[in-house]
Amino acid sequence: MKLLRFVMFILYQYYSKGRYRGAAYFDALILVSLMIMMHLFQLLIVIDKMRPFPTAEVLFVLLPAILVVFLLAPPAEIKKLHYSVKEVRMGGIWLIVYGVLSFTFFIVLAFLFRK
Repeated sequence: MKLLRFVMFILYQYYSKGRYRGAAYFDALILVSLMIMMHLFQLLIVIDKMRPFPTAEVLFVLLPAILVVFLLAPPAEIKKLHYSVKEVRMGGIWLIVYGVLSFTFFIVLAFLFRK
């Protein structure tokens, strides 16, 4: 849970400096939820249960993920967190590396386990 809050804090800080800073928490929430969904799809590919999902089914899985992340890392707590600039910078770098490797792994799994 500490890691989730740290990731949400990094993403919140990143999005709060952009053009859509009013929706910074929402953007961070959606991105973390989509990463959770991507890992769920990776798991489904490996256990050979992956199939095309209708949009409605994806939303029914995404909404609970959003709710769980929202409950574990509420906006008031994320806004109160403070980390050093060095921690945020290193966390941001590791988050980018994690995202790229995770997406690459997802693509590799999709090609290896395609039917």
